[in-house]
Amino acid sequence: MRRRRPRRSRPAVGGEIRVPCCGEARENTLDCPSGCQYRIEARKREKPRELHAYKIPHKEITLTEELVKENSYLLLAIWRALIGVASEHKTRDGDVLAILAFLQRLEIDQNNGRPRGRAFLNYLRQEFGVDFHSAAS
Repeated sequence: MRRRRPRRSRPAVGGEIRVPCCGEARENTLDCPSGCQYRIEARKREKPRELHAYKIPHKEITLTEELVKENSYLLLAIWRALIGVASEHKTRDGDVLAILAFLQRLEIDQNNGRPRGRAFLNYLRQEFGVDFHSAAS
């Protein structure tokens, strides 16, 4: 007698799915919710991907611990915004990367080339009507 493979209840398919199918489809063809217990457990067992130096963009930008510390408020604000929006929408890593690339291209287009320039930030203020000085207080 052939034994049936166990099934899991999966919100991403609106019902049950076989365990091997769950593993193969998870975050590939299925939009697994962030709180899915199977996705969380699988993430714990994933091997870290190897990072190749040639894939790191913008090697011309020097990133130091001091730079990150001095701009930690900016980094924290971006993290909070990403997490907040992602929790309300079906946001994927690829979506975030694409929007960051868009912002980067916009910055390149609006940048005046001066090391201490603020042309990009001024463009954002004008385009979106946000006064960053009053928004920060």
